[in-house]
Amino acid sequence: MGGDGARATLSLVHVLLLFTPVGGAEGQREPRHEVEANQGDAVILPCYPASEDGDEVAYVEWFLKPPERRRVDVAQLAPGLGPAYLDSPLKGRVSFTEASLSDSSIIIADVKMSDECEYICSYLNLPSGLFVRIVTSLVVLAKPINTASPVTVAAGAAPVVVARCNSTNGKPAAQISWATGVDGNATVTETPGTGSTRTVTSELWLVPTAADNGRDVRCVVSHRAQEKPETIDMWLSIEYPPQVTIAVYDDEWYVGGGNARLVCQADGNPPPSAVTWTVPSDLMPGTVRVKENILTVPKVDRRMNATFVCEASNRLGVGRQRVTPVIRDKPLPHQAPVTGGIVGGIFGIVLLLLAVGAVLWVLWSRQINASTQTDCLGETWSSFDL
Repeated sequence: MGGDGARATLSLVHVLLLFTPVGGAEGQREPRHEVEANQGDAVILPCYPASEDGDEVAYVEWFLKPPERRRVDVAQLAPGLGPAYLDSPLKGRVSFTEASLSDSSIIIADVKMSDECEYICSYLNLPSGLFVRIVTSLVVLAKPINTASPVTVAAGAAPVVVARCNSTNGKPAAQISWATGVDGNATVTETPGTGSTRTVTSELWLVPTAADNGRDVRCVVSHRAQEKPETIDMWLSIEYPPQVTIAVYDDEWYVGGGNARLVCQADGNPPPSAVTWTVPSDLMPGTVRVKENILTVPKVDRRMNATFVCEASNRLGVGRQRVTPVIRDKPLPHQAPVTGGIVGGIFGIVLLLLAVGAVLWVLWSRQINASTQTDCLGETWSSFDL
């Protein structure tokens, strides 16, 4: 039968059923259950009509009940007529899985947020007139879009937001936590998203220091529509003025020594743009060579007994460090390796113990010989026997 004919026949069956006695409220059953589906996925709403003794299932229909609205017919099924799909928001996306009176489940494709409501599979058993409704609540989940990023801030003494994590348009609202070793606190705000979704924002607050720059923090988002929590890694961006240190190699600074060095190490965020060497209130000795952050003296003499200053800068400030190398008359003596000294000491102790043991053995042997005597009967006795 054509689609229009089937719909007309099913509509007639529906009208006739309205006048079929079903025994009032006592003749109705309404089993209830809940089904979840992710937005955009397909979902099956189960319905397995069952007849009582002597009855047969005569007719099945599906309709939905939006909140505070009248019912909307979706699909109908009668023996010998096949399925019919009525004008509804689901038309073109709904179909029977088997289209039989024993399995009248339906599948909804491309689930939308607006599909969330109660769906009723209603069937009639004849001749008893028992009218059964199976109520399925469809809960539509919206998988959120999760993003996170650090917030670039300057080192300071007051708490500020150093990282932000967003879970946008989720249903229900997502849960956000932080996995980090920094000593901070988190705040969470929730706002309406698109449709019935929710957007959750969590901010990580911290008193930022230079030591926190580059530290790893992780935003962890949990949601029912996700198979597992999503973890987003990021690294804190704390800006601070340059911090400068100078490495001095003492064994190189003696009269007549060659290629004595000072190495300037400058750290900052943003990185220092340049490193400069100066000598306060004096001119840089002519024999000194400077290449980037390394100051080299090809041959050391007494004129090198000066104070050298290394200076580095970025847009947040200037950092500097000064050092006055000690010029010695001659190089430092070379020391034996620590490992060799330890081995030699152990060997000496072993020899000493062996010598002491030998002396004690000799003394003990002499004592035994001196204290053992022979009497007239040829018997021996010891002076310590009583």
